[in-house]
Amino acid sequence: MLKLGIHHAHLENVEKIKNLEEFIENNNKECDDLIDELNQLVESVNQSFSQLKIGIRDKYSVQKERLLHLISNKQMSP
Repeated sequence: MLKLGIHHAHLENVEKIKNLEEFIENNNKECDDLIDELNQLVESVNQSFSQLKIGIRDKYSVQKERLLHLISNKQMSP
């Protein structure tokens, strides 16, 4: 009878270990999926930020050539 009880307890422990392994595998997959999604979001934010920087430079930065052009136009004006 004791052997049967030990065997039954052993089977329950094996099942618990199997469930734990599945839980860990699922958790690892969810973690990897989350990291992948976050990487995609960061890449998207970086692209948007790069576009924003370009837009700010185009709008507010005075390039040397543009400045020289403005100066030459002012000098030619009466």
